[in-house]
Parts: sequence; C-alpha cells; structure tokens
Amino acid sequence: MTQDTGTQQWGASTAEHRPLDDHDCRTILICFARMQQTARVPYRTFSPIPVLWNAPTSPEPSRCPVGAGAWRPYTQHYRCGVRQGKSMNQCDDHPFLHPTRSEISLEIRVYLITLLNQTLAYTVDLRSHVKQAAWNVKGKEFSQLHDLFAIIATELDAYTDLLAERIAGLGGVARGTVRAAAMQSPLPEYPSDLSAGTTHVLAVAERIAPYATALRASITHAADVEDAGTAAVYTDIARGVEKRLWGLEAYLLG
Repeated sequence: MTQDTGTQQWGASTAEHRPLDDHDCRTILICFARMQQTARVPYRTFSPIPVLWNAPTSPEPSRCPVGAGAWRPYTQHYRCGVRQGKSMNQCDDHPFLHPTRSEISLEIRVYLITLLNQTLAYTVDLRSHVKQAAWNVKGKEFSQLHDLFAIIATELDAYTDLLAERIAGLGGVARGTVRAAAMQSPLPEYPSDLSAGTTHVLAVAERIAPYATALRASITHAADVEDAGTAAVYTDIARGVEKRLWGLEAYLLG
C-alpha cells in the first residue's frame, strides 16, 4: 500500500519529465562543483601551494574564488559534451575564467592561476622595495648601487609580465595592482631609516632570498600537475633571481 502511494506521488508529474540533454547535465555538474567550492570540501587536491601570506578573505568569495585567498584551489573535474559550432572549451564556466582552447583541465588551470597570482603580487611588491633602495641609497658607491638596484627592478618588471601573460594564457585574470600586492605580499615594510649602501644591499638581499625559495617551490608545484609551460616560466625567473642574489651576497662579503 505504501509502495503504491509512493508510486502515485512520484508518478503524478511523469508526463512533464523529459530526458536530460547535454545542457542539463552540464548545468547540474557546474552547480555541484560550485557547491563543493562553497563548502570547501575538496574533491581532488594537488600539492599544497606555499602560503606566502595570510591574505584576508575576499569580500565576495562567490565572485572571486581565484583571487586573493591563500587557499588551495580545487574544483571537480568534469567533462561535458561540446555542441556543434562551439570550438572553445565548454568547461570554462567559472568566475573570472575566460574561454580558452587550452587542453589543460579546469581544475588544474584554477590551481595554476592561483599560484601565479600569488607570485605576481609578491613580485610587484618586491620591485617596489628594490626601487625604494635605488631612490634612497647614499654614499661613495651611490652610482654603482643605484644602477644595480635599477637593473634588478627592471628585471622584476619583466618577470611580472611573464607571470601575467601566463595567467592570461590559462584563461585567468592577472591581479597585479599595487593595492592587491600590498594586501597580499608577505614582505615587511621596507625600512625608511636606511642610507648607507651596505644596509640597502642587505635589506634587498633579505627580501630576494625568500622570494627565490618560493620560486623554487613553485617549479615543483607546477611540475606536480604536469604543466611544463608554467614550470618553465618559474625556472626562467628563478635563474635570474638567484643570479642577482649571488651578486648581492658577494658584495656583502667584500
């Protein structure tokens, strides 16, 4: 008797049901993936991104999941049917992700974009510290150190372009404004009472060393998800940064 009642209850609207098409399945999967993000229950996780700072929670987390938060990105990986005439990746229904023909899965791209944006903020802030040293250094070696700091700042500026271009290539949005860098960078404020060349060299070296360490870790994280392109970007940057750190340390030993 109970079974018949249940049948009548669920069967009352049978005539209104229709088979699920590709669009319906895709919508359900997208909603499920976003519910997982809201609950922060990981479906699949990767090697943890190094937490470079204690970033404040985004005021609009539902609209900004790829941005400032130093949380490990995870998104359920799902496949969906591509309708005729649609050549762009149909799985890019993610806030602040642009459609792309990249074969890298959505979850891996979100992971990499978060990692790259962290490094971008770090790099923008580090460049401002090096410029601070170039503007305020004094003493007999002013000319030499001023030029050295200016060159390092120029190289860091080029690195920000490499990072931002890689983020854009993955379909993400580069977050490299001064405000974003100030909120997210792990660097302490640059001392305002320095003037001698040696003190500025020491201050810059103390900021570049952990930056180089973070770059080496990021190479590993990119390799863990088999993205040779992002790993190559980090390798190129790390090579140049470590060369500059070597020069600064040699100066301090002189």
